Amino acid sequence: MRKKLTSIWPLFFGVMLIGLCVGAQGTLISLRAALEGFPNTITGLIMSAYYMGFLLGASRGQKVIKRVGHVRTFAALTALSSLCVLMHSLYVNPWAWVATRFLTGFAMCGIYLVAESWLNQAADDSNRGKILSLYMITLLGGILGGQFLLNLADPLSFELFSLISILMSAAAIPILVTATPTPVVTPAPSINPLQLFQWAPFGLSGIFLIQMCSAMIFGMAPVYANMVGFTTQQVAWLMAAIVAGALLFQWPLGLLADRFDRRLVATSLTGIAATLGILAGLLSDSAFVWLLCLVGLFGGFALPLYAVFSALVNDFMKPEKIVAASSTILLVGGIGASLGPLIIAPILDLAGPKGFFWGCSTTLACISLYGLYRISRFPYSAREDLHEFSMLAGANIGTGLIGIEDIAQAHAVAAEINQNPENEK
Repeated sequence: MRKKLTSIWPLFFGVMLIGLCVGAQGTLISLRAALEGFPNTITGLIMSAYYMGFLLGASRGQKVIKRVGHVRTFAALTALSSLCVLMHSLYVNPWAWVATRFLTGFAMCGIYLVAESWLNQAADDSNRGKILSLYMITLLGGILGGQFLLNLADPLSFELFSLISILMSAAAIPILVTATPTPVVTPAPSINPLQLFQWAPFGLSGIFLIQMCSAMIFGMAPVYANMVGFTTQQVAWLMAAIVAGALLFQWPLGLLADRFDRRLVATSLTGIAATLGILAGLLSDSAFVWLLCLVGLFGGFALPLYAVFSALVNDFMKPEKIVAASSTILLVGGIGASLGPLIIAPILDLAGPKGFFWGCSTTLACISLYGLYRISRFPYSAREDLHEFSMLAGANIGTGLIGIEDIAQAHAVAAEINQNPENEK
């Protein structure tokens, strides 16, 4: 394991820099839009454009990689992302920002595709889960650190955009010079979303709604903070607390979901997160330190839930269908994420700052109530042989990560069953 990590450390270093850029850029653009006086609905559209671009990247990224290769794809998309960051400072126009955020989402999806497929190529069945878990921790740590870049300059100036552009360009260097072999592109088929919903209705509904909630948090939390009157430093701490909660809770909640009924765990966690969100809305005028603790717990319970629902969907899949299901999970989650900021923006206009947490809590409460309905009406009947599909390496915090780790785990399970047919039930 140590030897393997030594050979791929440039990838992790590049991923850390990408995390810094993703964390800083998302918060900066949302905050800058609020400071510029953009209407909340327009800001919501700007933030949604990222996820719309990400959807395009998820459907076209593999074709681009297959046509020109991993190295050229990564270099081109990193340059595109760096260019888009600078465009935000040159053209402070909401419609220009919608276009650049769309292109950024497309570029970041391709970057994740390249980086994560490279890691999967370097890993093997004995260490893939550990390596991908370290990858998620590295990326989340970068996103956490990116929040504090906001303290280095005035958000109304161009310096922060230039710094993010520099870091994005620097992130390409270690990955482009790594000697790790280029992975083989193996596009996976997809399953119709309606068909997948029939097989795993609660899991797929949870994917849609939790991604919607995550996009609300990452897209519009800085707008909420600006409406409350927080300083730039307080905005950075607020976002950092949310990400830190997700980072700390990802692993223990994963263990919990692997050891107990995932439906019960998901229902309970969404109920807890919804309650914490309501409390945060009620206590938003309290001491800032207490608010940080509360939003940290809120982020810790809410953001890791994507992995729980992803594992829940795959509990109902036969081994040969897991890879195809992962593609549909990405599609459904991306649609939910693209709608999140658009939905929460008018709620902020109507209800004020408290509407931010109440909107997020309502989304989480819908998941929990539907989970209670499913548990009361339908017994749990997932294929027991697929419970080894661990979600500890799973991820999404609303930053645009794709489910490569799900696909990698699926390949491992399918390969083992193909080699040992007698294990299949």
